[in-house]
Order: sequence, then C-alpha cells, then structure tokens
Amino acid sequence: DFDTFELASWTVNDVVKKIDAALQKEEVFKLDFYEYGHKVADSKSAGTAAGYRVTMNALLRFFGRPPDISEITVSALRSFEKFLKDEKTIRKNWRTGEIKVTKKEKGSRAVYMYMSCIRHIYRTARLEFNEPDQDKYRIPKDPFEYYQVPKAPAAQHRNSSHKLIQHMIDTRKSLK
Repeated sequence: DFDTFELASWTVNDVVKKIDAALQKEEVFKLDFYEYGHKVADSKSAGTAAGYRVTMNALLRFFGRPPDISEITVSALRSFEKFLKDEKTIRKNWRTGEIKVTKKEKGSRAVYMYMSCIRHIYRTARLEFNEPDQDKYRIPKDPFEYYQVPKAPAAQHRNSSHKLIQHMIDTRKSLK
C-alpha cells in the first residue's frame, strides 16, 4: 500500500529498488533436512551410510515429520540430545521386518554418533547452498557454533588376564 502522492514522486530507480526489496523478502530458503541427509548418506561407504540413515530416522521420530534445515537450532539440538538419551533401543528384524522396542538404553557412543552426523550434514548443506562470493547466505546461521557435540566416551578396555592367555596357549598346545 503506497500513497498516490508518494508514487508520483518515484523515479524508475525507486521502483526497481522496491521490486528488488520485495523479491528478496519473498525468497525464503527451504531444505528438507531429512531428504538432504539421505542424499549425503548415499555418498558415503555402506557402513557410514547406515549410521547416517539411522540418525535421520531418529530425527524423523523426534520431529514427527521431515524437518526443514531452519528447524535445526541450538534448542532443537539440545532437546534431540535429551530425546536420544531417554529413547529406548529400537531393533528391526531384517528377515521379518518386525520392529521391536527393547528395554535396553542406547549405547554410550550413540548420542555422539547421531549428533556428529547431524553436524556434518548441516555443514555440508551450508557449503553447498551458501555462496559467499555472491553474498548469498541461504543458511546463514550455524547452531553448532553454540552447541557442543558431546565427546565420545573412551572405549572400555577389556584386557585378558595373564592366566587366561596362558590357559589359551596351553590348550592350543595340547590340541596339537
């Protein structure tokens, strides 16, 4: 809505500026993070891709629908981390397709793995869709600047005792 007297005083440059401003406001970047995560997973080796797909499925369970990249915020990441810690392990029988929720909690490295996959996918999207040389930042914010991915816990060392090793050696010798 513009005043008629105001319009009469506009130059061609003023009109062009107003149109450009309106077009820039309308351009809202949307990216289906779930679908993009699967695209990134497809570019990985089989084992790594499986981890990325599991992460995307957990994100889908958390949001209840495929999230847009704009929904990956610091508060969403913290809530998702809590969700992962509270959610029980889900097993799928690859023969029957039966899905079973167990009473077992996720492993200690699960949260680290899920969150680092999300961070990698997010930063890959920023590299692909932002064009700093043209001053186009479709994904301007990085929530991982303010959210720290939890450290992976140290692996448990399951050292065998001297007695057990000696017993294995002796058993092998007696079998010859």
